Amino acid sequence: MNSRIRLVLIDGNEILREGIVRILSSHEGIELVGFTQTEDGVVRCIEKNHPDVVLIGPTLKGVTGVQIIKTLRERFEDTHCILLADVDAQNGDIVFEAVKAGASGCFPMTVTPERFVEGIRSVFRGGTLLSPQDTTKVLERYHELAQGKNGHVHTLSFREREVVMHMAEGLSNKQIAYKLRISTKTVKTHVAHIMKKMHAKNRTEAVVLAIRKELIEIKMDREPVSGRAEETLSEKVLLESRRM
Repeated sequence: MNSRIRLVLIDGNEILREGIVRILSSHEGIELVGFTQTEDGVVRCIEKNHPDVVLIGPTLKGVTGVQIIKTLRERFEDTHCILLADVDAQNGDIVFEAVKAGASGCFPMTVTPERFVEGIRSVFRGGTLLSPQDTTKVLERYHELAQGKNGHVHTLSFREREVVMHMAEGLSNKQIAYKLRISTKTVKTHVAHIMKKMHAKNRTEAVVLAIRKELIEIKMDREPVSGRAEETLSEKVLLESRRM
């Protein structure tokens, strides 16, 4: 990459922060430029460090990650937000709430360092960050909310569907332009029209809504490559705590 991705962490766990620093030290192109652990310090931290991506952790006092995402999306529209959370069957709605608030996606605490880094890079390029399981959960919640409602979303044009398909693949506007042999400016216009038609706050929500309304189809059978399991972020943090 020609420029480094500037990352800010919002979380109160020092061990988590040290674990993330250790992971990023092994990968070029991403730099943790700032962090804060309080709700009051969030806006100041963003204004000071101008991050490309904001990672919201699971240990914030007196405020939820979803509330932070809403605040950031209202104040800093171009900021990409990722929620890091302990996602399970009991709190699966957190993924939906995060996407609805404007997050580009979620990392589970079991994410491996490689997927963690790849995910940040994908979101920076304008991609989405939802596992097949998370996508299913979000689709189900949108379906529940849509029951009994008569709201109509205008259909997407053929070109807009092509653009959404590539958005679902995590491609940036520049990459989509290259694929479709059109200008980046034209892609931006298509994306703006798509988000307006879908009443979406960001690209991730636009893709999810397009899938739910069966405007596009994507394969959701991607599974981790078989073989020796990588050390997860949780394990990395645990190891870091033992070193302290």
